Amino acid sequence: MQSEYGPIDTWGLTNTDTNKKDPETNQNIYDLSSQKIVAERLKPYLKVSKTCELDKVCRNRPEYDISGNKISDKSIVTSKSDSPPEANFFLDDGTFIGLGYYNSSESIPSDINVVLSGNDKVVLGKNIFFFNYNKKGVFPEGTQSGYSLTSFDNCNPDDKGTRTMRGCTAWVIYNKNLDYLHCRSKLGWDKQHSCKK
Repeated sequence: MQSEYGPIDTWGLTNTDTNKKDPETNQNIYDLSSQKIVAERLKPYLKVSKTCELDKVCRNRPEYDISGNKISDKSIVTSKSDSPPEANFFLDDGTFIGLGYYNSSESIPSDINVVLSGNDKVVLGKNIFFFNYNKKGVFPEGTQSGYSLTSFDNCNPDDKGTRTMRGCTAWVIYNKNLDYLHCRSKLGWDKQHSCKK
């Protein structure tokens, strides 16, 4: 993509969060133009089968946190969403990709969520994973020296924090396991990389 469009910091992208509120509704005002641009440039390189539509069910699978609490029955992109329908789409194999906030700061990277195909419920750390991107590229959340709020410290099924399990993506990619669901206290980048070792 960069060979065709140049580095991402030359695309004229603006932060999604404008840090402004609608004076009538007190709702956050979002600028969704950057997610639309990134999606438009990304999609030709992927086998996209379906793009979400405004105010229609997009991902019709229930979503749960790691403790088993239901977060939502289905995902619908509305005019109040912080990601436009164009930035939420499915690949031919059923994998869902959603572009979240865009942020130009390297210390608060932009995010992409990926939901693996299937009919089972969506659970963070099991079949939904997060990636970050900035001008340096795309990288999985939870890297050893990654963004602190999404480090591997935030890949602990016993933790009840708001970002619990967002930091698992790098572990799955590099270690090819979900062993943190079974023996989390033994694991770490400077410790064991599976329950068996």
